[in-house]
Amino acid sequence: MSAKPRCVIVDDDPDFLIFAGSFTVRIRPDFEVTEFPGGLAALEFLAKNQVDLVITDYRMPGMNGLQLASAVRWIYPAMPIVLMSGDDLEKEAVKQGISAFVAKRSFTADLTSAIQRLRIPARI
Repeated sequence: MSAKPRCVIVDDDPDFLIFAGSFTVRIRPDFEVTEFPGGLAALEFLAKNQVDLVITDYRMPGMNGLQLASAVRWIYPAMPIVLMSGDDLEKEAVKQGISAFVAKRSFTADLTSAIQRLRIPARI
């Protein structure tokens, strides 16, 4: 078992996925980040691994971020989930139980603030 908090990031844009993963580690160097290009692969990982945070894009083929969040909540009701999007979905995200919304246009500031607010503890 990892002593580091584990974060899963899901985005179908490979360049943004790499950027988001790198930036998340910059904010929280203690995080172990695993990146996935789609929701199904992330769900398979979540079924086999303890995870402390899910960060997902909204617009993805096959399964959008809210659908992924719903599936994650079915398995892990208390899982913190951050939804990121270029669309104005903050109100809808809150209605659907998303822990935090990150606008892609202000990704670095919004994600920094969201992760600080969520207070994911280090594992012991």
